[in-house]
Amino acid sequence: MAKAEEFVGREYGPFTYHVGHEKIREYASATKNSHPWHHDEAAAEAVGGLMAPPMFAVIPTFKPVIACVSDEELEIDLAKLVHGEQEFQFHRPIRAGDKLITTGCMETVREKGPMYFVKIRTTTTDGDGEAVVTGLWNLVIRI
Repeated sequence: MAKAEEFVGREYGPFTYHVGHEKIREYASATKNSHPWHHDEAAAEAVGGLMAPPMFAVIPTFKPVIACVSDEELEIDLAKLVHGEQEFQFHRPIRAGDKLITTGCMETVREKGPMYFVKIRTTTTDGDGEAVVTGLWNLVIRI
């Protein structure tokens, strides 16, 4: 891996994702989430329309993370990378019809023993620039 500390602050994106009704239903079904707000537009009408399960947020926010770890200048050996943890701060639900724009930023890099600990922050807004979800992705890379 190149001198990772030099890449702190580097941004990746923006990446755009259009949230479709069927994508919400597919995700909810795949994760065995049968709540009607994720499947039935009539039932979801009371809450402003079909909304995605919270962890659907991984789908529009993952591209900047991949762009970061795939950055050729970083020289990351993907075989030595593991996902440490992630967390999301939700500013509002993701809804069918949303146009989501996500950027990622390498926030911190710490070297500890034979490993790098990398934190990537993703910021997702809607088409009006309003915050939707902020993600923190912690990765561990063996040197």
